[in-house]
Amino acid sequence: MSAPWLKTLDEIKGDDLPLVGGKALNLATLRRHGLPVPDGLVVTTAFFEAQLKHHQFIPLWAGSPDVAVTEGALCWLADALKISPLARELMAALRSRLAETFPNVESFAVRSSAIDEDARDHAFSGIHLSELGVPREMVPVSLSRCWASALSKPALQYRQQYGLSIQSIRLAVLIQPFIQPVAAGVAFTVNPLSGARDELVIEATFGPGNAVVSGQVTPDRYRLAKRPPDYPLIDRTPGDALPSASTGRTPPDASATEEGHPQRARRTPRTPGTQRALSTQRALSTQRALSTQRTAGGPLTASQLQTLAQYLEQIEALMAAPQDVEWALTTENLAGSKGFLFLQTRPITALPGAATSVDVEWSRADNREFLPDLPSPLCASLMERTQDRALSFFKRLGFNLENTGPYLKIIFGRPYLNLTLARRLLAQSGLNSTGLLGVIGHTQSPGESALAYTVDWRQAWESRRPVARLLLHGLQVGAWLSRFEQLSRDARRSLAATDWANASSTDLLNRFHLRTQLSSRMTETNFVLSAATVAAVTIAAWALAPLTDDAGRVIREATRADLETRGKRQGRALLELARIARADEQTRRYLTSLHDDFTSSRKVEETSEVWPPRNAGETRSFGDFRQALAGTPFLAAFDEFLARYGQHALFEADPGWPRHDEDPASLLATVARMASAEELPDPAEMTAWQHPPGETPEGHRGRRGQAWASLRSGRGLGRWLPWRRWLAHLAVRWLRRLTLMRDQLRTLYGRAMTDCRTWDLHLAERWVARGWLTEPGDYFWLTMEEVERTLMAEGEVGPTLSALARARRETYQTYAATEMPYILRESDVARLVPGHGLEGMALSSVLSGLPVSPGQVQGRVVVLRRPEDSARMQKGAILVTPSTDPAWFSIFPQARGLIVETGGLLSHGSIIAREFGLPAVANIPEATSRFRDGDLVLLDGSTGLVQILEPANRER
Repeated sequence: MSAPWLKTLDEIKGDDLPLVGGKALNLATLRRHGLPVPDGLVVTTAFFEAQLKHHQFIPLWAGSPDVAVTEGALCWLADALKISPLARELMAALRSRLAETFPNVESFAVRSSAIDEDARDHAFSGIHLSELGVPREMVPVSLSRCWASALSKPALQYRQQYGLSIQSIRLAVLIQPFIQPVAAGVAFTVNPLSGARDELVIEATFGPGNAVVSGQVTPDRYRLAKRPPDYPLIDRTPGDALPSASTGRTPPDASATEEGHPQRARRTPRTPGTQRALSTQRALSTQRALSTQRTAGGPLTASQLQTLAQYLEQIEALMAAPQDVEWALTTENLAGSKGFLFLQTRPITALPGAATSVDVEWSRADNREFLPDLPSPLCASLMERTQDRALSFFKRLGFNLENTGPYLKIIFGRPYLNLTLARRLLAQSGLNSTGLLGVIGHTQSPGESALAYTVDWRQAWESRRPVARLLLHGLQVGAWLSRFEQLSRDARRSLAATDWANASSTDLLNRFHLRTQLSSRMTETNFVLSAATVAAVTIAAWALAPLTDDAGRVIREATRADLETRGKRQGRALLELARIARADEQTRRYLTSLHDDFTSSRKVEETSEVWPPRNAGETRSFGDFRQALAGTPFLAAFDEFLARYGQHALFEADPGWPRHDEDPASLLATVARMASAEELPDPAEMTAWQHPPGETPEGHRGRRGQAWASLRSGRGLGRWLPWRRWLAHLAVRWLRRLTLMRDQLRTLYGRAMTDCRTWDLHLAERWVARGWLTEPGDYFWLTMEEVERTLMAEGEVGPTLSALARARRETYQTYAATEMPYILRESDVARLVPGHGLEGMALSSVLSGLPVSPGQVQGRVVVLRRPEDSARMQKGAILVTPSTDPAWFSIFPQARGLIVETGGLLSHGSIIAREFGLPAVANIPEATSRFRDGDLVLLDGSTGLVQILEPANRER
């Protein structure tokens, strides 16, 4: 069966791209899913080929054994098409379908729609011809001119520039009624200047929007936040004065003259028949609407902006990519469109890229503290979507971030932070990055100067404006935290209020996007906290410099003493559960008998925790704990623990990670380990754990006061400068408060992601019921874009989700088997071997990290990647672990020292580790891979150095 010559938009199917071209296919997709798009008739590529065949132009167009396709031949063909009449049967078919599709329309918009037009990599914007206001009798002529424009010299040069073939160029043309709008323009579903994914940019003018597209007028520009349902206006830039009546004569795209130079596409003059097509009543209605809009002071009202913003989010979700949308506002409300019509949508092809000539240094610092080593695909795509908030945040303050690359990059499924960017920001602020990067989770690289906390006052003065703005934000960090807390509460209420039985796709999409708002706001609040922390550390260190030889140690001691964090409270609660379990024979016997089964059923891997989490449901361990422990004091205490901490998780920033109340087996395993430990201090006496060996609890409690008292014996002028101690005291007090705020922010964000996870599981169960997913957990193998498109396209996309999840599982198995460096340069990415790691990575016998807790100790290493491996821990060994959390509490009493892969000086994990008073070093890149069980090492928690004195008896 031959391909059809003509198709309406409603007749187009998803696989019709070779027949109708990109522009028509995109509009048909929007129309098929209920978005307001005018009726359209597509002159297909089969119609075009039939015209070429009729005039015997096929060899020039497609080539033959004897004729090569050349630029000159196609330019000749373009001219020939403009003067060649349509074949008789083609003309008859065109006129018949026009009369059938548009019985009462006399004026048309005729637009090109090549099969490689409006694609992700090349849009042909301004290259192919569009004509507006074409009378019915002139449509065949306009059709020929559109074909010719795609074969013109500029179009061919564009193709050659992007490596597109010039042989057999397939052309379709879209015919629609010519719209006389009240207002029109273009819109971008992301900010095309900054790349911000949580902003919309709308350009609008009165009357037709072709003047906006062609650049003849400066439109009103609206920048909106993607925060439904109100979509707050961030700013508005007024455009030119009201356009004259002649503005509409310029069409939206450009074509080419016979000489090959671009020119504005023509709008064919109206004939008397065309003029009659605009009834007096409709013209008066449009004029009244224009008058109202002009009086209001802009092309779009606040209500119209919100309506358009909602449509734009739906379009982006449906097309699964940022979109450039051409729209028009009419006086007609068609199918609830509130007057809006969409005339074109295509991917944005020139978003600000991450290309940079700098060999960017990437770091996994400050991630493992609250994220698994390999997050779920849904979490990774959320991080990637909101990472641009970092750049826009600092650019707004006035920092120069050119040629630094993005803030975050997903490499083999793992999130890496831009260490080069962090150094640039500190350098522009006049600060030395060596010590301060440790505050926010990084550590110095080998060969860097050990000098820390110094200030380049000249540079600080040159950057005084952005630095002052940043410090002002830091002083308002409490307000930032309060705003995030309010946003979290609002999101929780909105998610809980979802009417699952009656919710529309748009309603579900808006609620799904709440996580983007939460992630963006958390990112900015975390920056403010980090900036305030850096400022407090710098001030305290500068004030203490003349008074002590080790300002960093004094700051650490004064900041950490008796600091009450959520992790510490949860750890005490776990210890209390372990004490109850030890005291009750029934509980102790049950936990002990099943602990070994639970541990052995979980495969011990050489990598740290990755997605997907090991599910205790895969075994029967602890599955009957409620029946087995019914009536025991432990079960009552455990239920009380779950009521308080059940909504948390090991990696609660990842919505894909199960929460404790969903799967309590890991908690029960932790309690079982603690209950079987040789030493179990009373939780009420936990302060005894906070002092180093040889120091009494009373001595420890006085250590903070002694640290301050020692300053009175400062050198030289220090003893005559008491104001320095007062300033340092104020800075450290502020630092303690900031540490608690950071802990609160991460708790709030973890709770917000728990709310999102609860909502996600409701949606996942619906998709399982429809047969789109095998089990609810498959949902978290999807990306943000895939969930959004499924919400909009539903049955068109849903059946493919199970296969997509299976394929991504296989990919993540390769990711999990790949040993990823802790620090990675952009030039190293190409050297990563899937399933293996970085080729030629050298190891050093002296490793440098971040000093977390002072003291020096020598001993043999035991590497534990998970708390479940505690049976291998030896008393008096130096523990090496990826990160710390309350699950490690039962192991710490056996350790002499601690080496941790990740964490900052004031990070949540480091604070928990320091409660035990162990000499400790954090941020040793790839520590769990570089050290082997039995290595004899010297650990210096004061300098951050770890030296391998004697490798274990194995090849290193």
